[in-house]
Amino acid sequence: MTGKRAHEESAGPFSARKYAKDIVNGDVEDPGSFIEGRVFSIDPRKSQYTLDVRLDSKASPAYLDVVIEPKLQKRLGEFFVGDHLRLLLQGAQILPHSNAPSHVRAILRFREGITALISRAGLQGEEKKFYQIWPETSKLLSSRECCQITFGLF
Repeated sequence: MTGKRAHEESAGPFSARKYAKDIVNGDVEDPGSFIEGRVFSIDPRKSQYTLDVRLDSKASPAYLDVVIEPKLQKRLGEFFVGDHLRLLLQGAQILPHSNAPSHVRAILRFREGITALISRAGLQGEEKKFYQIWPETSKLLSSRECCQITFGLF
């Protein structure tokens, strides 16, 4: 079972962490599948973020490009370099991509909706924010609610 390692800290909607190899192989259909990483760079012209999805700082670089449609991005707000993201893979399109060797050979594209947990260290009141933005619902939970749902994350 490649890429199906248990993630003991998972809670709430984030229950099956996926890795670069899983994304390339299209193995993202499990309920609760998510990708996790830090924002490494931002290209606002393309609504594209590059996430550092390495498991730890000693691992070889692994960067994943993520495109979030402007209508969703507007409702999410800005991401900043260094933000820690968990993105539920529900609704994500996996597009082929060939870039630098340190990049995952795929792009994740969110068009219709997104579920995200954002952690921003150092800013009071913005430690963790949980978003569910889908046509039938749009929800931002407070840090307190978020932490109750995602106990043990980050």
